[in-house]
Amino acid sequence: MRFLIPHTADEALRIKHELGSRARVLAGGTDLMVRLRRDRAWPEAILSLAALGWDTISSSNDSILLGATVTAADLSSSVVDDLSMLAKAAGEVGGAQVRNMATLGGNVVNASPAADMALCLLVLDTEVLIEARTNSRTEALSAFITGPGTTSLKVDELVRGFRLVPPDRSARQWFRKVGPRSRHFISNVAVAGMVRPRRDGEVDVRIGLGSVAPTPIRARCAEKYLNSLDSVGPDEIARAALLAAEEDCSPIDDHRASAEYRRRVVHNLVYQFLNEALLGESTRG
Repeated sequence: MRFLIPHTADEALRIKHELGSRARVLAGGTDLMVRLRRDRAWPEAILSLAALGWDTISSSNDSILLGATVTAADLSSSVVDDLSMLAKAAGEVGGAQVRNMATLGGNVVNASPAADMALCLLVLDTEVLIEARTNSRTEALSAFITGPGTTSLKVDELVRGFRLVPPDRSARQWFRKVGPRSRHFISNVAVAGMVRPRRDGEVDVRIGLGSVAPTPIRARCAEKYLNSLDSVGPDEIARAALLAAEEDCSPIDDHRASAEYRRRVVHNLVYQFLNEALLGESTRG
């Protein structure tokens, strides 16, 4: 098995074009190396993205550009002002050693239903920036992740980064996850949310749910209900939380949690988020 470290995007894309699925892409390696050892499915080559300079965070034309190899550690400290939910999720990715290695691109392309950073990007209506040797394209993150461990990425393509429009500073962002320990765990349930004022005086409510469907998802029924209302009070919040738990998600029983437990947690976290973001009331015990 060869370990390849190209220093230019052209070189990396040429290698991917020539080797296709025979080359596995390494961004941070926190998931890839574990899987390779577990499955004993060694590829012909490992293609590292470490030397391509795709580890930057920048602004362009009112958008924020996040490079594919930006680490969770960098995100947790660099985007707190504009993307606080993403910074919080990144700050809870494993321990310090994992956060120093784990990358945003890896978290998204790994396409786990429990990918917390990908969940936050979904709430932020993020676009994926995709490169191939002969062309480049963008795709909405909501369409890019197609199932557990699967994406729309073609065998000759690489994810270069992500583009999103940062919410106004008046937007209220929120992230919580629940698991077996206080830190260093894969989410049993995660909820990311944002309430953003609109020009007409109303608000735009967005709710993301993780670990309760084949992919990270938006709670579309709950969102549609809330965004159709002229005003929101305790009864409407209770109804939206119920919609998120009963209509929007499709959790399963596994070794980490039961489907019934996950629905209860979705209800409680969405209820907590909406009370804090819309009514300014804390429901935490």
